[in-house]
Amino acid sequence: MAAESPLTPFTYDLDSLLEGQDLDQQLNRFDIYCPQSTCRSLILRKKTAHIVKRPRSNLSKEGSDQITEQEQNSIPNAQGQEDVAADPMLSFWIVKDMMDFDNIGFTKTLPSGIKLLACADCDTGPLGYHDTNAASDNREYLIAFNRVRYPALEA
Repeated sequence: MAAESPLTPFTYDLDSLLEGQDLDQQLNRFDIYCPQSTCRSLILRKKTAHIVKRPRSNLSKEGSDQITEQEQNSIPNAQGQEDVAADPMLSFWIVKDMMDFDNIGFTKTLPSGIKLLACADCDTGPLGYHDTNAASDNREYLIAFNRVRYPALEA
């Protein structure tokens, strides 16, 4: 008998995670947690992040010897979104201030200027990224919507 994975499989529909009518004003409806089912770390509180589309390639381990293939593949993916070549864009939760996070960890800056984001308690990641090359008035901290857990929907 195979051991059960501690990661919660991703089965959420993006529309069920949004609150608000106006597309550019929609916020996260639920608290956002680390994807490890054994970790109870809160990453973002509800109604703190907007949804945006960004290139999924910024989550790659290119230029980093810190992230192993196993770590990169240990994060659950949204159902139907496993073919990276089919859709190079991914939906991300975005905040403009790193202090909006409850618990998040950052890697050292990669040669590309990207800092990957991971759970501050158990180091699961990458969950998202921050581009340090962005102008200070255009900073973005992004968490992939399909790389986190929403316990409110698991009941």
